[in-house]
Amino acid sequence: MEKTEETTNASRTLLVRHLPTDLSKDEKEDLLKYFGAESVRVFPTRGRMKHAAFATFKNEKFAAKALTRLHQLEVLGHTLVAEFAKGQDRFTVLKDPPPKQPNIPLIDTGIASSLGLKFQANPTLKYLYPPPSNSILTNIAHAIISVPKFYVQVLHLMNKMNLPCPFGPVTARPPTVSKVYIHVLQPSDVFEQPQPGSSKKIEFNIVASETKLETGGPSAESQLKQQGKHLINIQPMPSENQDEDSDEEEEDVPKDVISRRELDKGRLSKDEIKRMSVFKNYNAGEPTCRLYVKNIAKQVEEKDLKYIYGRYIDPSSDAERNMFDIVLMKEGRMKGQAFVGLPSETSAQRALRDTNGYVLYDKPLVVVSFPPKIKRGHGAVC
Repeated sequence: MEKTEETTNASRTLLVRHLPTDLSKDEKEDLLKYFGAESVRVFPTRGRMKHAAFATFKNEKFAAKALTRLHQLEVLGHTLVAEFAKGQDRFTVLKDPPPKQPNIPLIDTGIASSLGLKFQANPTLKYLYPPPSNSILTNIAHAIISVPKFYVQVLHLMNKMNLPCPFGPVTARPPTVSKVYIHVLQPSDVFEQPQPGSSKKIEFNIVASETKLETGGPSAESQLKQQGKHLINIQPMPSENQDEDSDEEEEDVPKDVISRRELDKGRLSKDEIKRMSVFKNYNAGEPTCRLYVKNIAKQVEEKDLKYIYGRYIDPSSDAERNMFDIVLMKEGRMKGQAFVGLPSETSAQRALRDTNGYVLYDKPLVVVSFPPKIKRGHGAVC
């Protein structure tokens, strides 16, 4: 460390307090030098002047300008306090000597600049490799086969060194380097060759379901087996939601309610639902004709819910239209929740299955069955 004395004036030196504790000494210096300080003295993290620093500027004008920018500036949750320092006429600034450059080859004189390899060589490494042989080249080829990334790096190196492209036919034998070379390696010496096999003809005989068999005669399968042939019965794969989709085919629905395509497009998948915390410990509940909907965005209006759940009632039926009701909570502790009443448990279960996870205003709906109301002397009613 070398000492460099700098004479400072109080009018061009600022005292900055309340520097963030999360910043290191170097980071505090960089922060104040960013505002134009020529030299910075950071105090230790203990004592009366902890988290403070002296910042010296070029002249009084620069110091006054930095004062207006630094004072009451919030940095990492701390409000800085800056003022002109008093009695700081002279102080000593310790500067680090310039780093010594290691004695290594320059980039222009790299290990193989003519081949494009201009990176510096490590002077502490000494390599002594044996000359190439059939076994060494074979082991290298095996390593290339087993490690795909190594294969890619070899191609990159060949491209950087402007070597011939290896994707064409086998190249000519290179000049012999030593007596170790016995013959040029062929692909058959390194890679396993596929065993030639005779082509087999496979014949399929598909018997139509409409074919009539003779009464009392042998079956079609046994007849084919006697001829050395096999019967393959091809049946369509059952769909996972075949039972659900068969009952819920898109019918003529009014234009003022959501369509099946729009509903399916806006609903989350089962995997996405499982990954979301809002559906943690989700339980649909016992089937009823009332639904409880939560996690509703604040932009949602009652007409939005009617647009969704209106598809599960028959608009031509006065009874179903009277039983259909929606109560949306917009204030209080129940804000963001709603109750939907539908004509029957069947329609309610369809609505629950279709709308649970539907994203409305960037928030997925969480839909469960609501417990039925109980009247004295009567059973459960919706």
